[in-house]
Amino acid sequence: MWWVGSSKVTDIDEEITIHGKGYSNLDQYYKDASGVDRLKSGIKIPFLYLSAINDPFVPLEIIPGEDVTLENENIFIVKTRIGGHLGFYYPGKGCWATNACLSFFESVVSVMNVLIEMKQKDSAKFAHNIYLICFRNKNVQN
Repeated sequence: MWWVGSSKVTDIDEEITIHGKGYSNLDQYYKDASGVDRLKSGIKIPFLYLSAINDPFVPLEIIPGEDVTLENENIFIVKTRIGGHLGFYYPGKGCWATNACLSFFESVVSVMNVLIEMKQKDSAKFAHNIYLICFRNKNVQN
């Protein structure tokens, strides 16, 4: 961007944004602007975070890391190598991100349905059924 002399959002944030928002450094601004801390304890249902490492508007430094998923088992973070900012489009096949999200939520619904419908207390059978649903895309065994 010509007025800053850079094409990186981080440079624009460093030169303009933090000063307008009253921050003394970029790290503090990104920490406050990030939802990572709220994600760690606030998400109570399965949540998919999808981001591309080459996103020009969301710096890699503020994309949640493995620590978030370790603190909250409901959070699933997917970082793709490419995709830009909302650029998960495959010509002729549509939006990869949309398909990934739909697949994720279909899996969540499938698992929740099994949890609701299962009446047996056999934990080994329960674990096996969850394995079949999540990893083998098979129907559960009664």
